[in-house]
Amino acid sequence: MVKKVSLKEIARECGFSVSLVSAVLSGKNRVNRCSGETSEKIKACAKRLGYTPNLLAQAVVTGKSPIILLSLREEAPGEPEVLNFYLNDLLIDGSRHLAEQGFYMLYMPYRTEYEQVEQVRKLAGSGIISGVIANIFSMTREIPLYSYLEETQLPAVILGFPKTDRLVSVGIDNSPIDRWIQQYAVGLGYARGAQVMPFLNSDRFCYRDQTPFSGEDIRRKDTLFFAPGFSSYRKLTARFPEILSSLVLLEDTRFHFQISGPAVLLPSANPLAMKRACELLVPWCRDGRKPEQKTHIIQRSLEQIQMIQP
Repeated sequence: MVKKVSLKEIARECGFSVSLVSAVLSGKNRVNRCSGETSEKIKACAKRLGYTPNLLAQAVVTGKSPIILLSLREEAPGEPEVLNFYLNDLLIDGSRHLAEQGFYMLYMPYRTEYEQVEQVRKLAGSGIISGVIANIFSMTREIPLYSYLEETQLPAVILGFPKTDRLVSVGIDNSPIDRWIQQYAVGLGYARGAQVMPFLNSDRFCYRDQTPFSGEDIRRKDTLFFAPGFSSYRKLTARFPEILSSLVLLEDTRFHFQISGPAVLLPSANPLAMKRACELLVPWCRDGRKPEQKTHIIQRSLEQIQMIQP
C-alpha cells in the first residue's frame, strides 16, 4: 500500500509552516502573500516527496474543479455496449483531450431528461465538477437541463443541435451522407434512399426526420433503406424480414460486423466533435472565457467511404 505524504512531512522537509504549505498546495498562496520563489520551493519539495493533492478538496477551496462531467443517454437494456461506437468515441477521445489540458472526465449515463438534470444539479452544486458535456435526450425546445444551465451559467457544451440559441453546442452536419445516399439509391434504380431507425424508447421505427416508418413503405419498392448502425439493422430485420432485399447497413469503419447484405462504412465524426467540445469548454472552466459563438458545426467527410458487398 502506497503511503500518502502529509502536509506536515512536506513542511518539515522544506522548512516552512504547515499553514503556508497548505495554502500553496491548495492554490491559496496569494492570500498568504507568498513569494513566487517560496511557492516554487514548496511545490518542488512536494513533488520530490511524491505528494498527491486531493482534487476535490482543492476544488472546494479554489472553486475550480478539474473534473468535467460527460452526461450521455444510456442505451436500452440489453443493447450490446461493444456496438456503441458513439459512446466509445466520446469517452476515449474526450478523456484524452481533457487530460492534455490537466482536466479529468467523470462519465455518468442517464435514461430520462429528469435524471440527467438531477445528476448535473447535484454534482455542480457540490463543487465536484466545473463544467459538463452532454448529449440531447429530447429534441423539444424546452427541457429541464436547458433551463438549469441557463439559470446557473454552468459552463456546458451540448452535443447535437438543441432547439435553443441560449446554449453552446457542437453538432455534426450529416448532409453529405444524405446526398450520397440519394445518389447511391438512384444509381441502383430506386426513386430515393432513406435512413430508418428505432424511435426513441419505443418499439416503433422512423425516418431521420422523425416521420413514422411502416411495412407499407417497404411494399412500395421505390425506396432503398439504410440502417444507421448494426443495432438499427438488427432490429429492422427482426421486425421486418422482408426489408432485407432493399436494406443497406451504414456503419463506422472500425465496427463492421459481417452481414448477409451490403454495407457502407463511413469514417466517424464523433472524435472531431468531442475535440471541439473540449476546446470550447476547458478555457471556459479554467479562465471564465465563454465561447462567443454558440453553434459549432463539424462537417462530415466521405473521403474514406468503403463499400462492402456480400
